[in-house]
Parts: sequence; structure tokens; C-alpha cells
Amino acid sequence: MLHLLPKIIESLGYDPMLWDLTTIGGKLVQHRIGRGITQKELAKKTGIDPATLSRLERNRGRCLRSVQEKVSAFLRRSASSEVAVQR
Repeated sequence: MLHLLPKIIESLGYDPMLWDLTTIGGKLVQHRIGRGITQKELAKKTGIDPATLSRLERNRGRCLRSVQEKVSAFLRRSASSEVAVQR
């Protein structure tokens, strides 16, 4: 079912999920769900451990600065590629 969510969001014209986009966890979940990918797939793309990604998505605990940097860089790259597609 996860792979269907991007089409549902596109059809509705908005994301019906209420993610807290003020947190890194909310941004990660929105990114992952919006693309229909699993935590394992996103962990591989970001280069971090799946268990760490799970904790980040739930805003639980702290993570190493190196992990924060990987996630931030990934989200920046993702955002810049979305802008390029929209142009």
C-alpha cells in the first residue's frame, strides 16, 4: 500500500497526513511516505542505519552529528531536485 500513497497525494492535490514539519522526523516521514519508499530504502539512500532512521522519524533520542549531517544533506538534495523538476 505504501507505494500507492504518492498517487493518492497527487490525486487529492495535498498530503492528508499531518506531519510535524518543524522536526527532522516529520520531514523524513513526509519525504519517505510521499515517495512511497520504506524506512529500509530511505536508510540506504541516506547512508544511515534503519534503526537510527526509525528513531529519528519518531523524534526519539539523540543522534550523532554525522548522522544529522547526512540527513540534512539528503533533505537539501531532495528539495533542490524537486525545485528543478517543478521548473
